[in-house]
Amino acid sequence: MKDTKESSLKLSDLFDELQETINKSPFNSPDNPEDGGDETNGAFRDGAAVSELFDMINSKNTDVPDFTGGEPDGRSRKSSPVESFMSRGREDIYRNEDVKETREEITKIRETEDFEISGVMDDSDDSGETDDIDLELLKAIGIGKASGYYPVGEKENDRTPGKKNPREAKERGKSRGDVSPAEKSKTRLTPIHQISNREYSGSGQVQELFASYRRVCRSEFAKFAVSLILFLILLYMETAPYIGFLPVPNVLNIDFYTLPYIYVNLQLLLIAAALNLKPLIYGALSAAKSNINVYSMSCLFFILAFAHTMLTLYMRDNGLGIALYNSTAVYAMLLSGLYNILDMNSEITSLKTISSKKLKYAVSLNSAVRAENSAYYSSPELETELFRDIFPSGAFSGGIFKTQFISNFFSRTNRNKTLGGSLKYFVYTALFAAAVLLAFYALFYQPHERNWYGFLSSAAVLLLGSLPLCSFITEVYPAFKAQKQARMSGAAFIGAESLRESAETKIISLYDNNIFPSEQVKISGIKVYGNNRIDSVLQNLCVIFDKLNMPPADTFKASTNFDGGFNQNIKISGIDDNGICYDANGQKLFLGTVEYISNMGLTPQYDANFDDPFVKSSGSIMILSSETEIIAKVYIKYEITSDFHDIIKNIKKINACLCIRTFDPNINDALISKLGNIKKYPIRVLKLKNPGDIQLAPERVDSPVVSRESVKSLVGAVSIAVRTRSIIKNNGLIRAVAFGCGIILAAALGFTGHLWGVNAGHLFLFQSFWMLPVILMQGVTN
Repeated sequence: MKDTKESSLKLSDLFDELQETINKSPFNSPDNPEDGGDETNGAFRDGAAVSELFDMINSKNTDVPDFTGGEPDGRSRKSSPVESFMSRGREDIYRNEDVKETREEITKIRETEDFEISGVMDDSDDSGETDDIDLELLKAIGIGKASGYYPVGEKENDRTPGKKNPREAKERGKSRGDVSPAEKSKTRLTPIHQISNREYSGSGQVQELFASYRRVCRSEFAKFAVSLILFLILLYMETAPYIGFLPVPNVLNIDFYTLPYIYVNLQLLLIAAALNLKPLIYGALSAAKSNINVYSMSCLFFILAFAHTMLTLYMRDNGLGIALYNSTAVYAMLLSGLYNILDMNSEITSLKTISSKKLKYAVSLNSAVRAENSAYYSSPELETELFRDIFPSGAFSGGIFKTQFISNFFSRTNRNKTLGGSLKYFVYTALFAAAVLLAFYALFYQPHERNWYGFLSSAAVLLLGSLPLCSFITEVYPAFKAQKQARMSGAAFIGAESLRESAETKIISLYDNNIFPSEQVKISGIKVYGNNRIDSVLQNLCVIFDKLNMPPADTFKASTNFDGGFNQNIKISGIDDNGICYDANGQKLFLGTVEYISNMGLTPQYDANFDDPFVKSSGSIMILSSETEIIAKVYIKYEITSDFHDIIKNIKKINACLCIRTFDPNINDALISKLGNIKKYPIRVLKLKNPGDIQLAPERVDSPVVSRESVKSLVGAVSIAVRTRSIIKNNGLIRAVAFGCGIILAAALGFTGHLWGVNAGHLFLFQSFWMLPVILMQGVTN
C-alpha cells in the first residue's frame, strides 16, 4: 500500500508538470485559445493531443512512444520530467489504482477548453496511426519546434510565445475552412457522398481523396449497371403484356398468374431500392426539411410505385385489368445514379486542377464568397465606379490573382449541391392535381360506377407521368459538359454554385502584369543628366517599380545589380494618373510622364529626331526628377501578350468588361488602344492611387473557377460558364413545358376515364422524350 501511495503522488506531480508544460507551450497561448498550430503542417490542437495521451496510457497497447531518443538531428539532450515519465514503461502505471481518478481530474480541465477537433485538418501523410500520435504528442508537450514544423512562411524567430497574431489566426481559420453560422447551416446537410469530413488543406490529402473518389465512383458504376439491368427487366415485364408480339414466360402471365407476376415485379423493385437506399433516405430527409431535390423525386416515385403495387396486390380479385409502374420508379433511381456519376466526375476534375503544384490563376469575387480575400482585393468598388455608365446599378467584379492554394474546396462542392429549385412547386402542383382528380371521381361517378382501383391508379399515373424526370439532367449534364470543356484548357469549376457566380461576374479585373509581363517590357534607352550617376538612377527606378510591383520592375532588376535593401526607407508621398512622388533614402523624387514633370515647373529636354519617332512607334517616355532638376529620361516599350486578343474576345462574347489595374504612369487607355486596336471592346485602365491596392500573390484564394495554365484559360472558363448558365435556363424552360404538358395530358385522359389504360411503356416514352431537347440543347449552344 505504501508503494501504491507513493506511486500515486508521483503520478499526480507528473501530470501537474505535464499540464504546466502545455500551458507554457507557444502552441497553447492563453491569449489565443484557438492557436493550435497550423493545420497545413499536420498539427492537432493541444487538447486533441492530451486526449490521445490519456487514451494511450489507459489502453492495453504496449507500443508506447519513446521520447528519450534526443533531438531529430541526432544530438542528445536532457530528458524532461514528462519524457522520463513516458519512458518508464507501463507496469508501474497499471499498478496504480489512482490512475482513473487522475484521468478524471485532467479530463475536467480539458473540458473547460475549446476543443473542436472536427474542424481541424491534417495535411500529413497518414502512413500509420502510431506515427501520427507521436507527432501530436511531441507538439502537445511543447517540443514540436524540434521536429521543424512551422506554419507556412513562418520562421522560428517570428513566433512569440503567448502573443496573439491576428493575421496568423485568420489564416488558420481559412485552412480549417471556417465559415459563418449561415454557411455552416447550409453545409451541415450532408451530401450523398461525403468524401471527407475535413476541409482540403494540401497535397498530403490528395492520394487519400483520390482513392475515396475512385471507391465511390466504382460503387456508383456498379449500382448503375445493376439498376439498368433491373430497369430493363421491369420495363419488359410491364410493357410486354400490352404488346402482342413480345413473348412472356407463362409463369409471369399477368392474366393467369397475377400473384407471381406481382411478387416478382415487387421483388425487383425492392432490390433496386436496396441498391439505392442511401439516395432514397437522403431524398426523404430532404423532403422533410422542405428541400425537394432530385433525390426527393426518386424517393417519391419509389413510394408511389410501391404503394400502387400493394394496392394492386390486394385489389386484383375484382377482375379488372391491372398495370404496374415499378419500372418508372427504377428509371428515376437510375437517373439519380447518373446524376451522382456526372457530379463526382466534375469534382474529381476540380480536385486534379487545384492539387496541381503549379501556380494557379483564380478569381476573387466582390461578393460574400470573397470575404476572406479582402486583404488582397481591397477595392473592388473602384471597378464598379469605373464602369458605372455601363452598369448603372453596379455589377459583380472579379479580380484575377496568382495563388498557390485554393481554399474551401469541400465547402464549395458541398454548398447547395442538391437544391431542387422549382421542383417543389412541380411536386405540390402535381399532388394537388391528383387530389382534384380523385375528388372529381368521387363526386361525379355513381356508387355502382366507381372503380377505386382505376381511380387510384389514375392518380398514380398522373404523378408518375407529369413530374419531369428530365430534371435529373437539366443542370448536372450541362455542368458536366462545361467542366469537360474547361478541363481541355487547364481550368476547372469548383462546386455547384461556381457556374452561377462566374456567369454573374460582369467586370473582370486584371493587373498590368497580366497584360504586360516583364519579358514584354523593353528598355530602349536611358539618358542621365547633370552629375547624377547611372547606377544611382537605376536603383531609384528599380525601387519604385519594385515597391508598386509595376511591369518594368523585373526588366530594370535584370539590367542592374539591384540592392534589395535599397528600398527599405522608401516612402510614397502621392500617386497621380501620370506620375508618382516618393522619398528614397531621404531624397524626394518624381517619376512620371513629360506632362507630369512639366506641371511641376521643370522643363524636360526634348529631342525631336528621336523622341517623336519613338512615341509614334508606341514607345513611352518617363522622366525621373528631383524637386529642382531633371535626373534622367527613360525610354520604355510595352508589348501586349499574344493571349490578349483571345481574352478580350471572350470578354466581349459574355457582355462583360475588362479592367486593367495599374500604378504605371505610362499605361493608359491610349496605350492599350494603340497596341491592341481595341476601340470596339469595353476595356478601361484603372489608375490606382492607394499603395494598399498593390498586386499581391495571396497564399490562398476562395474561387469558383481556377486555371493552372493562364489568364486566357481562366477567362475562357468564365465564358463557358456564361454559355452554360444560358443552357441551364433553357433547360429549365424545357422542364416547365414538360411538366405542363404532362399535367394537361394526364388531366385530359383522367377526366375522360382513359388514364388507367396507360402502361409503363407509355410513361417511359413520354419521360424520355423530354430528355432529348435537354441533350440536344447542349450541342446546339456549344
